[in-house]
Amino acid sequence: MRPSAIDICNFDASWSGGPTVWRRAAAIATAYDVRVGHHEEPHVAMHLLASRPHRTVAECFHPPRDPLWWHAIANPPAVGGWLELPDGPGFGWEIDWSYIARYQLDRAL
Repeated sequence: MRPSAIDICNFDASWSGGPTVWRRAAAIATAYDVRVGHHEEPHVAMHLLASRPHRTVAECFHPPRDPLWWHAIANPPAVGGWLELPDGPGFGWEIDWSYIARYQLDRAL
């Protein structure tokens, strides 16, 4: 890696091999003073980014682009420029099962 080749690495855990690979890439970026972001999936990205000193932002899409983030989570964080990291079990999200049920397929078919 050439010094100053990039300032920010917007890396995606779901396309790269999961959270472990993302954290390894973030550690390398930190060694070179490169800030890290995460492409999409704010429900996962927020936790990964919170674990790194050179973090940037969690990328969130508008509701039509990412309906699961906006509707399937019963306790979404307030969005107004900042997302607060939940502190509940797992990722801290509660699933809105009524929303999921609307799109669930009948397994008997």
